[in-house]
Amino acid sequence: SDNQTTASWVDTLEKLVKKHGAPEAILHDNGSQFVHNPSRNHTKEFEAFLKKYKIRGIKSRLRHPQTTGKVERVQQSLQYEARDLVFTQTIDELQEAVDNWRGFYNKVRVHSSTKMTPQERYFGQEAKYAVKLSAWQHYEHSLIKFEWS
Repeated sequence: SDNQTTASWVDTLEKLVKKHGAPEAILHDNGSQFVHNPSRNHTKEFEAFLKKYKIRGIKSRLRHPQTTGKVERVQQSLQYEARDLVFTQTIDELQEAVDNWRGFYNKVRVHSSTKMTPQERYFGQEAKYAVKLSAWQHYEHSLIKFEWS
């Protein structure tokens, strides 16, 4: 249900705030887990979360995917690059595979336009990477295999 989705999001955000501190703002789309809709009996949990931590909620414009372009791009890359990399049997294995891919995407993979990793681009420093990439192959602009050691 929408209330369960909202509760799940708020629980995840609470954990992130406890670990990293509260951000000044959160940019989000107009999904039911973020936007209160009285006609559909959605809760105000997300709005209460924002108020509790004095976080400014910024709604993206309707039908304007450029607003959340970086997030959309990561989703597209994950679907394209990682879909065939790992065959997992449990949710924990899947989480580990996604975490590994995310580390590769943010800290190792150099963007073709900027010639930097996202870590370097946004934080101005070389990535401190705990997991060593042992092998990977690149084939016609698509990552087809990587192994972590």
